[in-house]
Amino acid sequence: MEIGKTRIQAGAVTFALHHRYLDGGAPHTQGAGGRGGSHATQGVCIQVVGNVRGKETELLRFDCFHSDAHYHYGPENKNERIMLDPTVTGNPIGWTINQLKTRLPDMLRRGGYDELANRVNASLVSQKLDEVESAAREMDAKEWNYTRHNRGNPVIEAGNIRFGL
Repeated sequence: MEIGKTRIQAGAVTFALHHRYLDGGAPHTQGAGGRGGSHATQGVCIQVVGNVRGKETELLRFDCFHSDAHYHYGPENKNERIMLDPTVTGNPIGWTINQLKTRLPDMLRRGGYDELANRVNASLVSQKLDEVESAAREMDAKEWNYTRHNRGNPVIEAGNIRFGL
């Protein structure tokens, strides 16, 4: 997984952001019950990155997609993926920021990064997360991909139905 180019340093961790677009070409697990499927989705990816044994490592990843939002504990370690329930979480960016403000050290420990969790400066992280949220919301609005399908030429109309050839 590529590490986002928009970076906000917060002591022992860095928040990296980028917009992701999955075109639906590969099957993705959908919602509760693990129903498989193939569909397009997109949104902001918020990564928590840190130095582990001299290597920049993705510690947590929050895929704030408009459909099938989820997050990963230790993507480069155990890669435990948890789906978000939109009924409970609401906007995935807001939910992510709240989790990072209140649970970051616990989440890092669950991902297998105890040493980094012990070095997190909660006050500094909280200050920086306002900047992360602002950047994520701006990125989500500006980098949204709209798809216009090739409708063919010519287009033949039959009442309310159009056929592209």
